[in-house]
Amino acid sequence: INITIADGETTESDINLFDINGRVLANKSNTNHSRTIAVSRSNLITGVYFLEINNGKQVITKKVLID
Repeated sequence: INITIADGETTESDINLFDINGRVLANKSNTNHSRTIAVSRSNLITGVYFLEINNGKQVITKKVLID
């Protein structure tokens, strides 16, 4: 899963991937302010997941479908 950060929004952020039951399956910290962050999906089965991005000012949660 590749996450692209909008121009001007490359701040330090934490990324978490949750399963439908709320368990954290992966977490990454974007401490180098890169515009693209990769989260591995190699261990994920088909289903619905939630991606949470927290930059300290706001938290964004998006639904992710793996098929």
